[in-house]
Amino acid sequence: MKHISITFILIALVATQFSCAPGLPTPAQDSIQSIGQVEKLQGGVQSGPESSLANVDPKRFMYNNDAIHVFDNGKANVDFGYGLTFTLYNDTIGGGTSVGTDGTSLQAVLKLSEGGLRGHNPLGSITRVLIPNGVNILILGTYYFITYDPTEDVVWVYNFDGNVQYALPNGSYQALPAQTLLEVSNAQVVQLYSDIGFSTDDFDNLATQLNSPIEAAKEMAQSAPEIPGEIPVTGATNTPTATPEIPTITPTATQTSTPTPVPTLTHTPIPCYFARFVSDVTIPDGTVLNPGTSFTKTWRLKNEGSCAWDSRYQIVFVSGTSMSQIQIFPWTGGTVGYGSSVDLSVNLLAPSSPGNYQGNFMLRSPDGTFVGLRSENKAFWVRIVVNLPPNSPPAIPAIVSPQNNVSLYCGQPAALDWDIPSDDTGIADYEVALEKWPLSCGTWCSVFTTSSILVASDSLDITHQLECDVPFRWQVRARDKDGAWSGWSEWTYFKVFSVVR
Repeated sequence: MKHISITFILIALVATQFSCAPGLPTPAQDSIQSIGQVEKLQGGVQSGPESSLANVDPKRFMYNNDAIHVFDNGKANVDFGYGLTFTLYNDTIGGGTSVGTDGTSLQAVLKLSEGGLRGHNPLGSITRVLIPNGVNILILGTYYFITYDPTEDVVWVYNFDGNVQYALPNGSYQALPAQTLLEVSNAQVVQLYSDIGFSTDDFDNLATQLNSPIEAAKEMAQSAPEIPGEIPVTGATNTPTATPEIPTITPTATQTSTPTPVPTLTHTPIPCYFARFVSDVTIPDGTVLNPGTSFTKTWRLKNEGSCAWDSRYQIVFVSGTSMSQIQIFPWTGGTVGYGSSVDLSVNLLAPSSPGNYQGNFMLRSPDGTFVGLRSENKAFWVRIVVNLPPNSPPAIPAIVSPQNNVSLYCGQPAALDWDIPSDDTGIADYEVALEKWPLSCGTWCSVFTTSSILVASDSLDITHQLECDVPFRWQVRARDKDGAWSGWSEWTYFKVFSVVR
């Protein structure tokens, strides 16, 4: 998600007690008593007066005119009590909060400048959300979420099951039907997505997973069916209106309240087959595996079609690298109705050669229909990277003979022997060092023309290298077929004596 430079953009939560009768005075705000609390869930969260914000970790009481700043993939819950709650996500900043505390109906005003929020209004309360591009939203007793991308000037609004209205700049309020997602671009309605099974928890999960409420709204819009027909657009007028049962936020003596016709929307029937990807439960994209590794890939999919999924369905490999000798896999979930999610698994085997691999899969219904994701019917996939494991060196060869401090005799056959050490790729050769201590050396010196020699077997004949009445020592190490060396064995000492006749 693109970021813009913001010195201090405010989401002002100004919440006061209100009466449905217009023109009644607002009670004085309590500037001392706590009006709620903010709880940090992740990232960076600050709260307090705008001039001296303090870090929230994990919770902090809020007071009148406090601000909230959410940043660095942050997320915070704000609870004013009486059921009036909000969740703020990354790139949102809030300020100027105040709430009545006598438990009666509440009114809140929020200025959303970037990012997103979800919230709940108890029945009898009003939340008004103001966007810098002039779009206004009214929420009256429901769950909802709203996001705003100032870079592309796009607003998304979702009404779960209550009363939500929206107004374009200088326009009148229009009703947003339940379970409908509204998309506004450049202060014009570009699309309504209806009869979709989203919940505020779906939005929360996706916004948290992507660390972006804006990207979450885009993802949900892409997976939602569109409302066909003419898009309702409010005409420009300086006299906003509302439906009769909804009070205006700041009525005056000169304002009038007149009903605004609500456009009749023709809903698209839910298709029989419609799936949405939720998450990778196991083996996320780019997982690194060793060649030939067995693994289980599990996807979480959501059924957003009208036909239930059950054991008659199958998981089918359709393209890419199959990573299995079978192409059709059994159903691993139960019965999955509209709006429910299921975890589906296949057992696979990583290829034997290094590289990047992708296998594409789809569902197959009892009538043979291949079911993919969204309206594009795209496959879901497994993506892995196969790397050769780092080569482990061989074990150190074990000395067989001569053992430490044994005696050999001149003129007798003699050999150095050791065990073949274990290794994944096999032993290629050995390096042997054999040294003596004659007076002419003054120190240990090699019996070979070089400090050591390479041999292909696990034995070395040294009959012709031995001298009478001289101490010797020797050690050996192994090299595998990939070129990795073991460590040296410990020095093993022996002495050669003259043969007594």
